[in-house]
Order: sequence, then structure tokens, then C-alpha cells
Amino acid sequence: MSRIKLTEEERKRRRRAYDHQRYLNNKEKVKENNHQYYLKNKDKFREYDYQRRLKNKEKVKEQQRQYYLKNKEIWIAPKEPLSKTKAELIALDREIARLKAIPLEDKIYMKQRK
Repeated sequence: MSRIKLTEEERKRRRRAYDHQRYLNNKEKVKENNHQYYLKNKDKFREYDYQRRLKNKEKVKEQQRQYYLKNKEIWIAPKEPLSKTKAELIALDREIARLKAIPLEDKIYMKQRK
């Protein structure tokens, strides 16, 4: 009996079908083996996870900072401060008026001094 000559595409297709069938047959076994390996090496996994988080800490902080800066302009402030009394609001208005009255050159000089 002679062997059937297969084309390259046919060989690839049959190989893929065979591999997929093996995968389906062994899926549960592999899952159980992975779980057993995890249970045996739990401390290693925890240490790896901890190191990965430490490494990504700065990156995550920078992402949060960028997110905050992006959404800062979108956020709409309440019309009046919620936790201020009437006297505090009047004092705040006076302070704002006082600062608006200061010439721009003085403000620049104050900033440079600080």
C-alpha cells in the first residue's frame, strides 16, 4: 500500500485539526495540572505578583496623574462652596477683591520671592 501524497496546505490543515483535537481531549487534564502546580508554588506566584506591582507602581501613578490632569478641566465646580458659612463666604469675596486690586507687577514679584 502506497502513501497518499498530500499537498502542503492539506498537510497543514490536517496537522492543525489533529493538534486541536489533542487540545480538546487534554484540556481538563492540563487545567488540573496547572492548578496543582499553582497550589504547590503559591508563594512563588505571590512573590512574582508583588514584584510586578512594585515595578508598575510608578507607571500606574503617572497614569493616574495624567487621568486627573485630563479630567480636571472637564469637572464642573459647584456654584458656591458647600461647607462654608455666610461669614466665610463674605471673607472669601473680600480676599478675592483684594487680590484683584493688586497690580500685576506686584503679583509677579510675590511669586518670584516665594
